[in-house]
Amino acid sequence: MKKIIITLFSLLVGILCYAQPGYISTILIDSLEEFTPKTVYICSDNSVVILGNAGFMFDMGQFWDYGPLIIKLDPQGNLMWHQMVDCNTFPTEIVGIEIDENDVTHFIISKPFSYRIGFIDANGSFVLHEEKSFSYQPHFNKAIRMPSGEILACGRIRESQNYEFSAAFFRMSALGDSLAASYYPPDTLNSTLDITGRNMVQKDDNSVYIACYLGSGDLSILHADLDGVIINRYDISGSSQYFGMSMFCNSDSLMVYTVEAIDLNFSTILSTIDAMGDLQSYSIGSDFYGICSVASTPDFFVLLGSHQMERAKLAKYDYSLQNIWSVDYNEIALWSHGSFYEHNTDILKFDQQGCIYFVGIVNFTDIAVMKLLPNGQVPNLDEVQATTLSPITAYPNPAQNSVTIELGYGELNKAPGNCIEIFNIKGQKVRSIPMGNAASPIAHIVWNRRDNEGRRCPTGVYLIRETNNPQNTKKITLVK
Repeated sequence: MKKIIITLFSLLVGILCYAQPGYISTILIDSLEEFTPKTVYICSDNSVVILGNAGFMFDMGQFWDYGPLIIKLDPQGNLMWHQMVDCNTFPTEIVGIEIDENDVTHFIISKPFSYRIGFIDANGSFVLHEEKSFSYQPHFNKAIRMPSGEILACGRIRESQNYEFSAAFFRMSALGDSLAASYYPPDTLNSTLDITGRNMVQKDDNSVYIACYLGSGDLSILHADLDGVIINRYDISGSSQYFGMSMFCNSDSLMVYTVEAIDLNFSTILSTIDAMGDLQSYSIGSDFYGICSVASTPDFFVLLGSHQMERAKLAKYDYSLQNIWSVDYNEIALWSHGSFYEHNTDILKFDQQGCIYFVGIVNFTDIAVMKLLPNGQVPNLDEVQATTLSPITAYPNPAQNSVTIELGYGELNKAPGNCIEIFNIKGQKVRSIPMGNAASPIAHIVWNRRDNEGRRCPTGVYLIRETNNPQNTKKITLVK
């Protein structure tokens, strides 16, 4: 698998001169057939690490490979590397634990009868600790690391060989050794709903909040100690798992975001549990059809979810619940195949300058990474123009035989090893042509429609790209 193409878009900073420009990066990876983002982290230099579950197809559909995929982008949104990890068993799924001060990303992988703790450094080198056996399909939705180094996780398990699940809470060592586990059976037997621990936050040094669906259809918040023993339980009515949820701790209060649907009228509900254990609910009244992730600062919070077209919606609020701005993205989904409630994600983050990042999917296989300015200056995908140092031109277009490619010799273009690369619509590189060092300010390259093996390329759409300036691309069409 190789790096295929990054399309980088830039925004004007405007009066927010301290903020870096935003971007939209669309990542295409060879043979990737589906991808569900699970976690995103922002590194100290504003590079981005994405963890998710991927499916790859090889040999014209004869061979499939499923497993965790980890991707890193540089601060400008260009693909640095991607790594598949521990893909020998299906299903294998990944959830992030944390990113530490050295930009090392820690994660947990669940398999049908085991799990593993691992980490990957800033250069893409990963380590997997010893596999820990487990009975009957552990599945993790959220994991966090405590200051002591212990790992807390929530999700579900199948307690026997039948198909009945229980929500689950796990406490384990830094290497994955089990220290404690508690299972929460469904309230209603034979429920067709998902029984799982959906999300979790640490309340204090001795307890956690675990958001569970236990078969009743409503969301249950379990206040539990670090062994998973329930201290208190709060049920939030009308919070169907079909519409997702997210939560965080704000000072001494837990803030839980859900969506309530009554007669097809959708309303975002904020439920709070204060330090005394009192539960209150408020209607924000937005038109979210599902909640995916939330990120917060002391002054505001941002919700990521779906709007009525089941595509991404982003909205920023202050703590008086006033909507500051909101944007819909009709081209970006937040999950791959399957229903919304099957996918718990942590794909919304802030960087140190207050810029907002989230990850989504375009056409199931293209990974869209958004970096937005703090004031919500966000372009629509069809309104943004790519900015390049010296744009590629290619003619004739469409072409029957040879294509003339022209490119100005800017400083980046003249860097050693710069080539013109040509990709087919599947993202496969068919030709690489060195630019060389020209005395004239314009490079003239003639492509004879042959691939690197000398074969004539078939009709279709192709992309021309610079290796040293990968956001500089040109689309051409070959005809009979």
